[in-house]
Amino acid sequence: MRVPIWTQLALLVSAVALLALTVVAVPIWVYVQSFVVNVETDSLALAASLYATKIDSQLQLLNTISRRTVSTRILIQQSLVNYYNANATTRDPFVPTVTDLQSALATSSFTGLLQARIYSRNQTGESPTGLISVTGSGIGTQTQNIPLPYLAPNGLPANLSDTEFGYPPSLYPNITYQTLNHPNPYIPSETAVAASAFPGVLLSDGRGLILGPLAINQTFALISLTIPIRSLQHQGFILGYLTLVAAANSFLDIQTAVGGFGSTGVALLVTPDDPSNRFTPPLSPSNKTYQPPTGSLSNYPVRLVLAPATYPGQTDRHPDEQGNWSLPFLLSRYSAIYGVYSTFNGKLNNARATTTNTNEHGYPVAVGVARPQTTLVDWAIVVEKSRGEAYSPIFILRRILIGCAFGTAGFVMLLIIPCAYFSVRPLRRLMIATEKSVTVPGYDLTYSDGEENAARSGGTLLFAFIKGLFKSIVRVYSKPRRPPAQSEIENHRRVFKIPGRVKERSHLITDEVTELTEVYNKMTDELVRQYTSLDQQVEKRTRELEISKKAAEAANESKTLFIANISHDLKTPLNGIMGICAVCIEETDIIQVDSSFSKKFGGTGLGLSICSQLAKLMGGRVTVRSSEGLGSTFSLQIPLTYIIDRVPSIRPESTRPRSRSTSADGSTTGGANGSSSERNSLSSVLAKKPDQMTTTSNIENHRNDIQPRLVGLSTPFCPPNPNQPFAPLAKSTTVVPQITSGETQAAIQELEADEVKTSGSDPANSDLLVLVADDNATNIEVLRRMLKLEKVLDVTIAKDGREAYELVKANMKRNRKFDLIFMDVQMPNLDGIQSTKLIRQMGYAAPIVALTAFSEESNRKQCMESGMNEFLAKPIRRSALKSVLAKLAAIYEEKAEENRWNRFHRAHIPDMQSE
Repeated sequence: MRVPIWTQLALLVSAVALLALTVVAVPIWVYVQSFVVNVETDSLALAASLYATKIDSQLQLLNTISRRTVSTRILIQQSLVNYYNANATTRDPFVPTVTDLQSALATSSFTGLLQARIYSRNQTGESPTGLISVTGSGIGTQTQNIPLPYLAPNGLPANLSDTEFGYPPSLYPNITYQTLNHPNPYIPSETAVAASAFPGVLLSDGRGLILGPLAINQTFALISLTIPIRSLQHQGFILGYLTLVAAANSFLDIQTAVGGFGSTGVALLVTPDDPSNRFTPPLSPSNKTYQPPTGSLSNYPVRLVLAPATYPGQTDRHPDEQGNWSLPFLLSRYSAIYGVYSTFNGKLNNARATTTNTNEHGYPVAVGVARPQTTLVDWAIVVEKSRGEAYSPIFILRRILIGCAFGTAGFVMLLIIPCAYFSVRPLRRLMIATEKSVTVPGYDLTYSDGEENAARSGGTLLFAFIKGLFKSIVRVYSKPRRPPAQSEIENHRRVFKIPGRVKERSHLITDEVTELTEVYNKMTDELVRQYTSLDQQVEKRTRELEISKKAAEAANESKTLFIANISHDLKTPLNGIMGICAVCIEETDIIQVDSSFSKKFGGTGLGLSICSQLAKLMGGRVTVRSSEGLGSTFSLQIPLTYIIDRVPSIRPESTRPRSRSTSADGSTTGGANGSSSERNSLSSVLAKKPDQMTTTSNIENHRNDIQPRLVGLSTPFCPPNPNQPFAPLAKSTTVVPQITSGETQAAIQELEADEVKTSGSDPANSDLLVLVADDNATNIEVLRRMLKLEKVLDVTIAKDGREAYELVKANMKRNRKFDLIFMDVQMPNLDGIQSTKLIRQMGYAAPIVALTAFSEESNRKQCMESGMNEFLAKPIRRSALKSVLAKLAAIYEEKAEENRWNRFHRAHIPDMQSE
C-alpha cells in the first residue's frame, strides 16, 4: 500500500496531538468522576442522616410529653389508685381524670395530642376500650373534623371524635394480660401480671409502643404511643397503660420536602413488616455493640410506612407501593436498606450512600440510607434518586472532554494537512524530474506514443497529480486485465533513458532535501558521461571477443584430433579381447570334481557330494566301480527303517497306522521295532518264485502296478520297469501300503476341484466375515472399498459400539461368528474400547482391529489392554490394511487346507489299523 509522505506526516502530527489531549483528558475524567461520585454520595448520606435525626426528635418529643407531662399527672394516678382500692368518693372514680386529660389535650396546637385512652394494669376492668377514653375539646365538631379512612357501620363517614367509632382501632393496642408465677414485688398479696400488645411485645419493658402512622390524606397522618403509667409514690410500680394519639404531619413533611435532590429525588420511610414497627424478637438491627448474624435479616419482610410521593413528569420507581404501600418486600431486594440494618459503620445514624444500587423493583438508583437512634421503632429513612440524574455531571464532563479532544484533533488536522503538503514539494519536484528523462545520445530506437506522452507529462506537478488520481480510480473500477505475454513485453520494451537534472532554486537554508538534489544532479551527469564512453568500451570488448573466438576454435580442433587418436588406440585391443570372450562362451564347460580346490560342485560332482553327505548322516556308504573307457558306477547304501504310524505323504496333518505286509510263508513283517528277520521279510519273498507266493504277499500286485502311486507330495516316486525283475533292496526296506487306482483318481479329482474352486478368488480373504463399526459414513465407505480391493466382500456395518455389540451377540447365538472386526475408538452411545470389553466378555476370540486418528502410544496401549489385537491409524494406508489381512489370511488358509485334507482322508484313505 502506497501512502504519500505528506499524508504520513499529517497523520503523525495528528496522532501526537490526539495523544497529548488523551493524556490530559483521561486524568481529568478519572479525578472528576471520583469527585462527583464522592460529592453525590456525601450529599445523599447527609440528607438521610438529617431526616433520621428529625424523625428521632419528633418521636422523642412525643415520648417525653407522654411520660413527663401526661402520665405523671396526680389526678390520673389518684383515680387509678381509687379504682383499684374501690374507695372513690364518687360513683365514677375517673371523673377527675377526664377533666385532667382534656386540659392536657387542650394544648394540641403545641404538642399535637388529639386523643387519650387509659388501660388497666391487670384483668381488673379489662376491656378493649380501656378504662376511660378522652378526645380533645373541639375535635369532631363541625368546625374541626378529621375524617378517618373507613366508614361507620351505618355507612356514614367516620370522624375522629369521642364516639364509638371515633377512635381508630389501628392506633390502639389490643392489650392481653398474662398471669405470672410469682407475686407482685410491690404488692406481695397480688400475683404479678404481664401486659402485651402483640406476641413478644411487652408494654412493661419501658420502651413504649408506636402504632401507625395512619395516613388521612397526602398532608395529614395520625400516630399513637402507648406507655406504662408508673406510680410516683412507688418507683417502678405500674398503675396502668396510657395511649396517646397525635398528629404525624412531620413524617409527611419529610417525604414531600425533597428539595435539592433534583427532579427524581424521593424520600421513603421503611419499617419492618410488624404492627409494633420493630423486628420480631430475637431478631434485632445492628448497633454499636451488636451485629446480627450474616444473612439472618436478608429474608425479613419490610414495608413502606407511607406512600411514596411522585411528582408530575417523574418516573414512578415504586409502582406496587402506590396503591398499597403496606405491601411488604424482602430486605435482600434492596441491598442499601439491608446494609443499614445488618451492619454498623460508626457514623451518625449509621448513615451511608452509594450511586450503584437498585431498588426493590430493579431500577438503578443512587441512594442514601440512615436509621434513627430511637428505640421506639426500627425505622430506616431512604433518600434516593435515579442513577442517571446522579451521574449527569459526569456525563456532561464526558461530552465536554470528548468534544474538546476530537475538536482539537480535527483543527490540528485541518492546519497540518496543507502545511505537510507544501513542505514536501521539493521531494515531489525531484520525483517529477526523474519522470522527465532524456534519451541517451546515439540511441535511435523509437518508443510508443504512451511513453512519449508519459515523458512529456512529467513537466507539471498538477498534471501528474491529476493523472495519478485518474489512474487510481480506473484501477479500482476496471476489470482485471490479462497479464502480458513474453512476446508482448519484448515488443513494448521501454526505451532506456537517463533521468534529467533537477532545477536548483535559490535557498537560504540547506537541508537534507537540498543535499539530495545536488547529489542527484551529480549522479545524472555521471550517467551521461559514462554512457558516452560506453561505445568505445563496447568496440574494445568486441575485438577481444574476436581473438578469444579464434583461440577457442583452434582448441576445439586440437580436442577433436586427440579424441580420434585415443579412440583408435583403445578400440584395437578391445576388439581382440571381446573376440576371445565370444569364443570361450561357445565352448563346453569342463567340470572336474576335486575336493582340494573348492567345496563348490556342478553337474555330477554336485550330486555325488550331496549323496556322500547324506550317506554320512544316515550311517551308510557310497561305493564306485570304474572301468577305463566305460565310465564309473556309483552305489549308495543307507539303512532304512519301517515306520508303522508314519504320517501319510498326501496329508501331512493326519496320521494313521500302516498295515503290516505278509510274507510268503504266512509270517507278518514287523514295524520299526521288529526283529531283523521281520525287516528282511520282503527280501525273502522276492527270492521265491512267483507261483510260490501267497495272496497275502502283495508282491505280485506291487510288481504289476506300473502306474504312479500317491506315495507323498514331498516324496518322489518312479514306477518300476515291468520287464526287469526286482533287484535286491537295501538291508532295511519300507513297504508302502497300496492305494487302488480308483482311489487315486478320485483323490486327484477332488484336489483339482478344490484348486479350481479356490483359483477364482483369494482363498485368504473371500470367505472372511468382517464387521466394521464406525459412526462416520465416509470412513465406512472408504474402508469397505479398500476391503473390496483385497477381495473381502462379506462386510457388515455397525454405526456405533452398542450396535456392534448387538450384532456380535446375535451372530454368536446363530453360531455364525465374525472372522474380523474393525472397531472405531470414538463412537456415540458406546465407544470402541467399552464395546470391545463387552464383546470379549461374551467369549468372542477373533481378532479386533482398532481404528483411530489418535496414534499416540498411550492410545495404542489402551486399545490393546481393552482386548484389541491390531492398531490402524487414520488415514488408513492400504499397505497397513494388507499387512493385517495377511496375518489373518495365513491363519484361515491353514484352517481351510486342514479341512480339505480331513475330508479327503476320511473319504479315500482306508483305515490301515483296522486291516
